[in-house]
Amino acid sequence: MAKIVESEKNTTCKEIEQFEALIGQILPDDYKQFLLLHNGGTPKPAGFYFTLKDNQPEMAMVAWFLALYEGEDENITDDFYSFKDRIPNNMLAVARDPGGSLILLGLQGDNKGKVFFWLRELEAEDGEPATYDNVAFVANSFNEFLDSFIEVE
Repeated sequence: MAKIVESEKNTTCKEIEQFEALIGQILPDDYKQFLLLHNGGTPKPAGFYFTLKDNQPEMAMVAWFLALYEGEDENITDDFYSFKDRIPNNMLAVARDPGGSLILLGLQGDNKGKVFFWLRELEAEDGEPATYDNVAFVANSFNEFLDSFIEVE
């Protein structure tokens, strides 16, 4: 598992419950545990693989995980509002890569608990609804995602 550095101050179960009420969704248990233990931060190592459609696996990396806190940078609540019309509505941005693409966590249906990579450069045009065309599968759970990190060459 990756080491997480530069996390924000610990969050609480109450703060997580308030966030869940705000977004109208229940977060997967493994992600709640991550927030309680790390609340954001940067993984070391940070590389992971994703597959878009039927293409070959490609590598990306997490620059930072979003945190549940009042700060300006990498604030999960701010990103929820910023991206809610740009990503599929059953997903939540939980991290970013260095180029502004997002790591998403599925919150409902068949995608609940799964991790995906949202490629910013393939995003729908302004005014068009969010689709899955730029969303790539990464892992079956948040813990599986954390366990998958590798060094970036």
